[in-house]
Amino acid sequence: MKDYSRQDICRVRHVEPSTLKSQINSILKKFNKNSVQEILPVLRELHIPQILSQRKGSLPLQSPTDT
Repeated sequence: MKDYSRQDICRVRHVEPSTLKSQINSILKKFNKNSVQEILPVLRELHIPQILSQRKGSLPLQSPTDT
């Protein structure tokens, strides 16, 4: 899975950085985690990156140079 900056995510999703920060904090709170690094394994286990990659307008999981 490719890592994207928060700025990249905001640009693709057409949201402000404060909105993304709020969304991230909400996810962390729901899973009782303190950092994005802590939540990534949980999201991968739930196949969330694959699910999101199937949505129109989402960030790709891999860049063409990753394959």
